[in-house]
Amino acid sequence: MPPRLRALAETWGGLAGKLLIAAWLGLALLGIASLGVSHTAPMPEPTREERLARALLALREQAGRPFLVHVIYARCSCTQRLFAHLVQRKALPGTEEAILFVGEDPGKRDRARAAGFRFLDITAPDLGKRFGLEVAPVLFAFDARGRMEYAGGYFDRPAAVTALDERVVADLRRGSEPKALPVYGCAVSAALQKTVDPLGIVYGGG
Repeated sequence: MPPRLRALAETWGGLAGKLLIAAWLGLALLGIASLGVSHTAPMPEPTREERLARALLALREQAGRPFLVHVIYARCSCTQRLFAHLVQRKALPGTEEAILFVGEDPGKRDRARAAGFRFLDITAPDLGKRFGLEVAPVLFAFDARGRMEYAGGYFDRPAAVTALDERVVADLRRGSEPKALPVYGCAVSAALQKTVDPLGIVYGGG
């Protein structure tokens, strides 16, 4: 084969290889994004650092009672199901419960308050600035003295339907410390969204 033809063949071979790698990477990223949107891959777990605990306790209005904070993201696919569960069960007797809602939804605000929950709106950037949180949904539980007893998710397996917040509370009331459940949910911060979904397949809608 003439040198020029051989060089051209090698060039095309290199391009084909690069195209194949690019296609494979694209499919891999699409798969990762699909895992995220279907809640089959856990998000990073929240910490129990002192700054976060102080910021959450600043939301409490009734000192001396157990305090639960439900962090829910308006754009997460599990929001409707989880919110419906909370409203149906209503705020637990003897416990102050607040829903920290990332986004705006007057209808949900009214329903939550009617069910005995405090409802607080917050933007995604402010959730990061004030609480250092980047994922949702997340549950935080404090005892009557203000000690954080639980920080974790609501579900024990991917794409689960039943929230386990009542089981967590029951364990705490029995004096046992439940293991934090994985956070099967969504990235809230723009930085984390870009990390888990670089192609903007799931979070590219703005």
